[in-house]
Amino acid sequence: MENTQKKGMSKGCLVGIIIAAVLVVIAAIGVALIYFYMDDIGKFGVVTLADGVKAGVAENPPEGVDTVRVNAMIDAFVEKVNAAEEDNLVTLSAFMQTVQTVVSDREVDAEEVELTMDAMIDVYPELDTIWRPYVPVDAETEDSLVTE
Repeated sequence: MENTQKKGMSKGCLVGIIIAAVLVVIAAIGVALIYFYMDDIGKFGVVTLADGVKAGVAENPPEGVDTVRVNAMIDAFVEKVNAAEEDNLVTLSAFMQTVQTVVSDREVDAEEVELTMDAMIDVYPELDTIWRPYVPVDAETEDSLVTE
């Protein structure tokens, strides 16, 4: 019998090329989906970080922090993030970088709460009225009644 040589690729090489092509197509689809939905992905990350701070404060309330105001502030921030139509990923990414360190250590203290609230106010300055309510200058306070 005469051995005839086959022409073309081996079956193993052909299967490898097909698998590589499928992986390239899947990667391209993944990149396209991430590009088209990057705003939604960014909003999801911001909301997750804010909720992480809220949960950290609820689990172990820091001394001297009004948890009701913290919850109100975070709820208002999340509502504004979800309702925002414009792309503000630059300011949201700055918020994420600031707050990521707060959530990473699993325990939120008063200084980290203040840092988080300031980062939220940097994104949406109108939230300052929730965190630092307006007190009129000429209003009498308990301290102003004390004479020395």
